[in-house]
Amino acid sequence: MSDLIRAHEGNPNVSPDDPAKIHWGKFNMFGRFIQTTTHCQIQCQTTSDYCLPERERILKVVFNEYVMSEDVRFNSKLLSSFTEHYADANIASCTYPRLGPS
Repeated sequence: MSDLIRAHEGNPNVSPDDPAKIHWGKFNMFGRFIQTTTHCQIQCQTTSDYCLPERERILKVVFNEYVMSEDVRFNSKLLSSFTEHYADANIASCTYPRLGPS
């Protein structure tokens, strides 16, 4: 996907020499990227090499909405806003207050 984005952003849609002509090289690149991606998808779907056992613990970690506890998220946001505030003041070193319950 990133190759498609880079090809689109890095190449004009028309020829730089003649804006009336389409830059077919760009669209040829698109075709190759899409064809390669489609081939890889078909290969992954039709082979048994990628039939991995389901691991419940990994599923919970990856798809859990909140990886950090509520306290950790709160303290992280508080520390971030504190450092942003004092970074604007160009303080070279500062002692951070203890955040959260003692």
